[in-house]
Amino acid sequence: MAAFVAPNSAAEAAGVQVGDVICEIDGHTAEKLSIRGIRSRLATPSKRLLTVRRDGKNVRITLQLHAPDADHCE
Repeated sequence: MAAFVAPNSAAEAAGVQVGDVICEIDGHTAEKLSIRGIRSRLATPSKRLLTVRRDGKNVRITLQLHAPDADHCE
């Protein structure tokens, strides 16, 4: 479940909301993935199709991931 959506993030731009539950990533079930597994699938710069559960309904979201900013410290 999304507990936080960072401001100015790809997730915010795509419309991910606090409380969304990721059900699928690119058509593959996310049910058995750990947080680490989900992060690894979303780590590469690319476009991903997520299916999230929101308010009892499935919502499809296109997430555009970008390479990290070289000037950004983590």
